[in-house]
Amino acid sequence: MSNPTLPERILTLHDVGHFPDAIQHATNVSLGYVHSTLRAHRPGRTRKPRPRNSPLRAKILGLRAAGISPGRVAELLANECSRTYVYRVLQEVQT
Repeated sequence: MSNPTLPERILTLHDVGHFPDAIQHATNVSLGYVHSTLRAHRPGRTRKPRPRNSPLRAKILGLRAAGISPGRVAELLANECSRTYVYRVLQEVQT
């Protein structure tokens, strides 16, 4: 039985569901090398979801949780964001 090459091991780990940061630790290579290998061999791969922890998002959700209408939230935060952004954040939470 042959030992898989490093790119094959990276692709195998990705195929079983590991994200690039976990693959980096398992293979002891740089994160850039993992990303370049995946970019070359798995261009349509699914990406790790980004956390949604913006302070502005928290303000919008907090004001809405306090019972303030979406329009009023947009007015209160007019200097920080647009009305469209307020409605987009609220729509993301609903779906």
